[in-house]
Amino acid sequence: MDLGPAGERLLAVAATVDDGDLGSRTPCEGRTVGELIGHLTGLTQAFRAAAAKDLGPLTDTDPDSSGWPEPDAGWREALAVQVPAMVAAWRAPEAWDGMTRAGGVDLPGQVGGLVALDEIVLHGWDLARATGRPYDCDDATAGAC
Repeated sequence: MDLGPAGERLLAVAATVDDGDLGSRTPCEGRTVGELIGHLTGLTQAFRAAAAKDLGPLTDTDPDSSGWPEPDAGWREALAVQVPAMVAAWRAPEAWDGMTRAGGVDLPGQVGGLVALDEIVLHGWDLARATGRPYDCDDATAGAC
């Protein structure tokens, strides 16, 4: 499964978010757009590390253990780098083999890749919905999720 189309959609939606949107509520109960973006910047790093089997602090941390952080000032630039890096990491066949870890949970690489896909699709939709932007999902991605 290629995470590329979902990553591109996430970046397209994120590019339209302005600072005035950051305090808006999202479909994620009790979360703001800013907190959702903070979560996205963290999870894209964590799932890139999970694909590379680079186990450590990025893959060991439960994302809900300390709440979702507000985004850093450079969140747009961070996502523009991190999303393609995560997508590229999951394009490596070995990312889908063996075991990995995400959110402190050990899981098969195939499951990790699908969780990564689910995260960027569902939270891309959350971000679009919270900010009044459209979100389209191709059939292959929707079927995999």
